[in-house]
Amino acid sequence: MRVLIIEALKDARTLLCDYLRTRGVECVAVDSMAAGIEGLQTVRPDVVVAEWFMNRLEDAEEVTKLRAAANELGAGIVILSTTPRPAKFPEVERYLTKPAALDLLFDTIVGSASSPGDGERN
Repeated sequence: MRVLIIEALKDARTLLCDYLRTRGVECVAVDSMAAGIEGLQTVRPDVVVAEWFMNRLEDAEEVTKLRAAANELGAGIVILSTTPRPAKFPEVERYLTKPAALDLLFDTIVGSASSPGDGERN
């Protein structure tokens, strides 16, 4: 399985990819939603894990763009956020609220890869 991590903090990107690699996951990480959207065609992930931390309209629009690009590839999306899912948040397969245990994140990634589009967990 191949996962694309979108995370602003370098240490968090490193931690997530190091952990996922121990679980047999191929991991590529980028530092912004724009870089993630651009990299989708190159990386061709099974699942995108995107950190969303700003409750701004522009960020929700970026998630919508990410969703559309991921749909073209059949990739699932897992959103990690420090806040509960907003009522008008774009449609995504999974939404985890931080802090989320790494094992829970891994299980969510596997679930999103095997059955995209069937739920969320807070």
